[in-house]
Amino acid sequence: MRQEKITPGTGWYWFAALLLLCGVLLPIAVLAPLFRSHVAAQMVAPGTNVVGLSAGDYVLWDDHDALFEGKNYASSNLPGGVSIRLVSQTSGQAVPMIPDVSTTVRTGDAARKSVGKFSVPAAGRYALEISGSFAPRVFSLREPQLAAVLGGLSILLVAESVACIGAPLIIAVVAVRRARAKANRV
Repeated sequence: MRQEKITPGTGWYWFAALLLLCGVLLPIAVLAPLFRSHVAAQMVAPGTNVVGLSAGDYVLWDDHDALFEGKNYASSNLPGGVSIRLVSQTSGQAVPMIPDVSTTVRTGDAARKSVGKFSVPAAGRYALEISGSFAPRVFSLREPQLAAVLGGLSILLVAESVACIGAPLIIAVVAVRRARAKANRV
């Protein structure tokens, strides 16, 4: 007597398990790169720092609570009279800064507040000049991360919905169909 194969097969259970596994691993794969530093330059000001930049947008941050080069810097609001310039070492042209103090970021013991945005027109060496009469404080020039974070969260929302809804649904449908197939064999 030949026994018929029950359909759907158990491979669907493995597919559902793989879908759940992807639901666990995908957040790590998507979010881990978002936590990398993205720092183009970090410096103590007043002072000047020459840095190589690619063409693109950068945000200048006042790192008002920061550990930099082994020293802890803590300061209050950005003082008045601060002069900030980003100057191309090739052309001598200053890149205009668009003031923007709308964002504050706190991670662990560090905190920073946005100061402004630069749109660097061409790759090259640029001097970040920050001057004024104020106690030494840390500034950093970073690539913007908001678009990457929102894009990553959008991908995660879709992927996690598929994994959390799809896998249990596959398991339930396959279990019901297999039970019906077994019942019909008798």
